[in-house]
Amino acid sequence: MSFIYSVKFVCGIQNPSTTCTPVRPGAYATEINIHNFHPPGPPSIPPPIANIQKRIMLLVHNNQTVGLEPNIVTATPFATIALPPDSATMDDCCNLGPNFAPNALNIGFLELSSNLALNVTAVYTAAILTSTGASTSISIDVQNISPQQV
Repeated sequence: MSFIYSVKFVCGIQNPSTTCTPVRPGAYATEINIHNFHPPGPPSIPPPIANIQKRIMLLVHNNQTVGLEPNIVTATPFATIALPPDSATMDDCCNLGPNFAPNALNIGFLELSSNLALNVTAVYTAAILTSTGASTSISIDVQNISPQQV
């Protein structure tokens, strides 16, 4: 049995525009936490290591809406990790998009496939940009991501 987590991410800056945009003008960031909550267990039993395959689907890449219907995007392998018991790691806009242009908007999904159930949490922040590029009021939201079992 596998556990699949589909985590939405929004990274970068949406500048004011006269055309239709996927999000309101502002600065956006997403941070995704991955926690293997399983305890190590007795020494005679192998530890519950979470083998995680990560794939990414970019719907908006560097301000270009590549996944706008009728277009579709497919999942691209991103990374594979082994997460030991009682440990955690994270992904954020910096490592999700080594090919993200600075200050460009990127929106998509990070898909996590694991042999074990995990605790996956996404932290979304957004700020309004002023005409000088400075940010004002900030918003934060934390979402627990439920798995799909396959």
